[in-house]
Amino acid sequence: MGGSPLINAAILAGEFPIGYTGGGAVISSRLSGSDLIAIASPLPVLTIDGWSRPEIKSIADVRGKRIGVTRFGASSYFSALSMLESGGVKPNEVVFIQNGGVGESYAALAGGRVDVCMIGYPFGLNAKNAGFNLLFRPSQTEYGLFPTAVIAAREAWLKDARNHKVAVDFLRALSEGQQFARDNAAVTKRALRRFTRVDDDASLQGSFEYYRDAFPSSLRVIEGDGECLEICRPPQGQAG
Repeated sequence: MGGSPLINAAILAGEFPIGYTGGGAVISSRLSGSDLIAIASPLPVLTIDGWSRPEIKSIADVRGKRIGVTRFGASSYFSALSMLESGGVKPNEVVFIQNGGVGESYAALAGGRVDVCMIGYPFGLNAKNAGFNLLFRPSQTEYGLFPTAVIAAREAWLKDARNHKVAVDFLRALSEGQQFARDNAAVTKRALRRFTRVDDDASLQGSFEYYRDAFPSSLRVIEGDGECLEICRPPQGQAG
C-alpha cells in the first residue's frame, strides 16, 4: 500500500477489515477522530534504521540534508524524528522526501536523491554492503520502544460477533507464524525466499537474525488502562 497512512485510510474506507500497519499511524488516526484500534502488536520495537552517505559521520551532520522516508506519519517518519531528536537536530533543519516504500527509499539513497534514508532489513544489509554508514539504530537507544507494526481494525467492525471470530482466527494464525519466524531459521528463510523472491542466503539469514530478537513472545497489546487486550488468547490446550 506504500505506507501506514494509506493502509489506515483503506481500512477506514472499508477496502479491507484488517491491516498490518504502523503503531504511530494508528495513534494519529485515533487523535483525528477515527475508530481504528490496535488489536495485536507483532513488532513492538522500532526496527527502522537510519543509513547515510559515507561522508555523513554523525546525526548533527544531517542539518540541511535530505532524509528519505516512506510517507509522513509512517513508522519510518517517526524513526527519522527520533534520530533527529537524539542528535539535537530540529525537523525544520532537514528536508524530508517521501518515497512511497522502503525499497524506494533505499533506491533514493543509492541513486543520490537523498542523503539519509530510514530502512529496515533486508535493505539495511544492502546499504551496508554498498558502503553506506549506519547512522542510527533505534533499538540500541531509548527510542527503541516504539510499535513499528501493529494489527489494526475498526472498532465498529469488531463489534460484530462474526467479525470478532475472523479477527481471533487471524491472530492465532499470525501468532503461530511469528513463533516459527522467531525459532526456526529454515522455515523462515524458505518462506522469505518464496514470497520475496530473494535467493541470496546471506540476505535471508540476516533478515532472520535481525527480526528474531525483535519479535515478541506475545502479540497482546497493553491498553492505556493497564489491561491486556485478550483477543488473541487461544483456548486452553491450543497453540498461541
